[in-house]
Amino acid sequence: MDPKTLFLETARSLRLTACGACSIDFSKDLSQALSKAGPVPFAPAEAEKRLSPESLLAGARSFFVILFPYKTEEREMGNIALYARSEDYHRVNHRYMDRIIEVAAKAFPQARFKALTDTSPMVDRWLAYAAGLGFFGRNHCLIHPVYGSYVTIGAILTTLPLSP
Repeated sequence: MDPKTLFLETARSLRLTACGACSIDFSKDLSQALSKAGPVPFAPAEAEKRLSPESLLAGARSFFVILFPYKTEEREMGNIALYARSEDYHRVNHRYMDRIIEVAAKAFPQARFKALTDTSPMVDRWLAYAAGLGFFGRNHCLIHPVYGSYVTIGAILTTLPLSP
């Protein structure tokens, strides 16, 4: 089985349906957009550092990107974002990605993997866009056709080649 199919089937077995892959080769448009937009809180100020997957995983070739929907029934009004009303999504996303990595590592023992959430310097919205998982709204959020903007984004950086 090819790596991308294994990733997709493993994700689907975990009921993750919004997944895709993209190369680590980012377009010049992204570099220009990041430079123009200026610094982002909690991210390196230099756009080049946000576009350097090899600094996170030597030999990196691809990203497997996963959208984690979080829209739940609103129980009560409040001023806390919906994604923050349940368990920390960083932990939840990592648990799912760790399971996918475990399966992939058994199938491809020579490969290396690194799970990423929005705490890495990578531009997760652009990764999801490049993986074909949605489009950008006027507010610059990624919009998925089914889940809208009610998603968090996780990615698995790997040394495996994954076709977009």
